[in-house]
Amino acid sequence: MRQTGLMVADLRIGPRAIAALLAEPTEHAGPRYRALSASIASLLLDGRLVTGVRLPSERELAVELGISRTTATAAYDDLAARGLLRRRRGSGSFLTLPVASQVAGPG
Repeated sequence: MRQTGLMVADLRIGPRAIAALLAEPTEHAGPRYRALSASIASLLLDGRLVTGVRLPSERELAVELGISRTTATAAYDDLAARGLLRRRRGSGSFLTLPVASQVAGPG
C-alpha cells in the first residue's frame, strides 16, 4: 500500500483486537449494522485506528462478535457508502477518510 510516496507496512487489525475496541451495541440506537458502522467510524475519526488499516473480513468479524455475516457486510457497506472504507477484491477492506469535497460541513 502506498501513502504519500512512502511504502507503508500492511497494517491490519484482527477481529479480536477490533472487538475489544468497539462500543457495545446498546450504546447506539437503530439497526445493529448501523451501530457497528458507527462504532468503527468512531475508532477512525477519533484516531484509535488510522487510515490504511485493513479490517478483518466480514466473516471473521461476524464470528468474533457473534453476529450474522449479513450484519457485518451491511456495516462495511455503510462505511463504504460514507467514504470511510475502501474495498479491494482479494486484498481486503481498508479504512480511509472521504475526499474533502464529499464531506458536508461549513465552508
